[in-house]
Amino acid sequence: MKCPFAWMKRSLEDEVQPEVELRNSEEARYVYQEPLGELNDQMRMIGLTEGDLQLLRQLRPQMEERLEEITEAFYQSVVGVDKLREIIVEHSTIERLKQTLKDHLLEIWNGEINEAYVAKRLRIAEVHKRVGLEPKWYLSAFQNLQNEFFKMIYREVVGEEQQIRLVSTITKLLSLEQQLVLEAYERENLSEKQFQYDGVRKELKQNIAAFVSELSGLTLDINEAVERLMTSSSEMADTFERTSTTTQGSISDARAGEAKIAELEDQMNAIDQSAAGMQHAVQEL
Repeated sequence: MKCPFAWMKRSLEDEVQPEVELRNSEEARYVYQEPLGELNDQMRMIGLTEGDLQLLRQLRPQMEERLEEITEAFYQSVVGVDKLREIIVEHSTIERLKQTLKDHLLEIWNGEINEAYVAKRLRIAEVHKRVGLEPKWYLSAFQNLQNEFFKMIYREVVGEEQQIRLVSTITKLLSLEQQLVLEAYERENLSEKQFQYDGVRKELKQNIAAFVSELSGLTLDINEAVERLMTSSSEMADTFERTSTTTQGSISDARAGEAKIAELEDQMNAIDQSAAGMQHAVQEL
């Protein structure tokens, strides 16, 4: 069977150029697009060049023929993890996700990195976050995908130089994919934490407002109780004063009674003396 990448060997052999000339060529120029901002620095850092994108575009027809094989092998390993299988069953189907993966991979092999490409990767991250796919499973899945690509390359591409170039290009693209998605994961996490923080802050404000309202009501109740207590105290003072006056009157009356009793006692003694004198006189008579 003819190697589907045989054309590449001839192409690379025809491009034997001095290293300095290669660096100055279109193929060695780093990918750069003004609207992508800091992402340009990321692509430069991983060494992604226009030559890499050109190579992807050239290989797209051959890769498209093997998408079914790669996708099938990829999802065989995915459904072997119970948690991932449960997420798929709850939110989608295997067949639907297979087609989505095929479309996604073909976009990679289009060799076009622009705002639309980046935006779609960010949406993928949002979906993964929403269905509960943790970053560790995403990274594991990408490593699995990369393994499938490498198996195909080492199986079908002849020549170490060609293999290295293909492996390097695919590694760069998959690294860029992961950078975009993980950055989106991070933003989603920050947004979620901010939402939770705002919720806690709102709840705290409501609790404080309720506490202040309750405290205000309690203060009014205390004021009313104090006023009632003061009124009661005033009434008690009046009652005490009246009681004290009455007591003083009773004491005066008691003292007057004692004087009357003493006077009556004197009169009784005088009567006794008179009676004793009369008895004596009667006895003499």
